[in-house]
Amino acid sequence: MSRYQPPGRLSKVSGQDFLIQIQTEFAWHPNARITTSVVLDGVIIHKIQKEWKGPLETDEDQELVRKYINRQHEEVEKIIRSNQEFILNYSKTEGKDDDFENIISIEGVSRAFMLSSDGLMTPFREEEIDVRMVQLFERLFELVEFLDHMTRWGSMHEAYLILNEDRIMIFRYRESFLIIFLEEDASPGETAKRVMTFLKAA
Repeated sequence: MSRYQPPGRLSKVSGQDFLIQIQTEFAWHPNARITTSVVLDGVIIHKIQKEWKGPLETDEDQELVRKYINRQHEEVEKIIRSNQEFILNYSKTEGKDDDFENIISIEGVSRAFMLSSDGLMTPFREEEIDVRMVQLFERLFELVEFLDHMTRWGSMHEAYLILNEDRIMIFRYRESFLIIFLEEDASPGETAKRVMTFLKAA
């Protein structure tokens, strides 16, 4: 008996001189996962993967995975549509001083991610994303949204966290957050100034 293969999704975001394709699919090998790829003019520029650990034996299981596929696809498509300029600058001007990719070249920055309101993390360079880290920042985003919109206690624009051996800074960028991992000897204050200057100029 063959295993159930959930249907995928494909969307396009086009402009005067670019075409972005967003493709979400389920794969069994090497491990069960849902993968969304963002393709700019035929080149994969972002890939978001989430491991699937549940069974797919009943109708309810299969409906659940289809919902997850649709949710992840629509979240990524929403990010792309609201950040087209960001994506194009990051992907099409590689190597230039004003390129968003240079954010990982800022002194004090070792890694950088964009975080959506639903916990989707997009790296600035291709690398595996720790699912536990995604879950942590998803909860953190919920807390920030609670402070901003549900209480009068205040709001968050930047934050500095220490998690095990990682030192992390968080900055607002439009409707998302920019997650910065600091280099071992970096000064949080000086790095924050550089990143904020970079974002204001973007």
